[in-house]
Amino acid sequence: MFDDLRVYAYRAVLEFKRCNDFRGFLQRLVAVANDLRRNPTFIASLPEIEARAIARSIARWTWKRFSVERFAGIQRARGKRGNEKRWADHVPLDVSRPWEAEGISRRTWFRRRQVATNDE
Repeated sequence: MFDDLRVYAYRAVLEFKRCNDFRGFLQRLVAVANDLRRNPTFIASLPEIEARAIARSIARWTWKRFSVERFAGIQRARGKRGNEKRWADHVPLDVSRPWEAEGISRRTWFRRRQVATNDE
């Protein structure tokens, strides 16, 4: 339950931080925790007071340590890693210069490439 609620809290905290509504955030987490504690895969349902304490703990930690700026930083780092992976084997045209291999000007090479793309 803790892991599921923690993941949910990271997604929900930004919505409540915009309104500066910690109490609403806490109430939402308590409601989600109550739904999670009734999970039929558990042998015995978690007591409501324990679910509320877990929700309160997650709410306080997330509210204090997670911000829009931190989220933007995390997303920026993920995007940077993704771009590095995407462009890892890429050789720019300015380095490979295929127009020189064909013995034509750069502009002519791009014009022919555009015409070939339009014909497809």
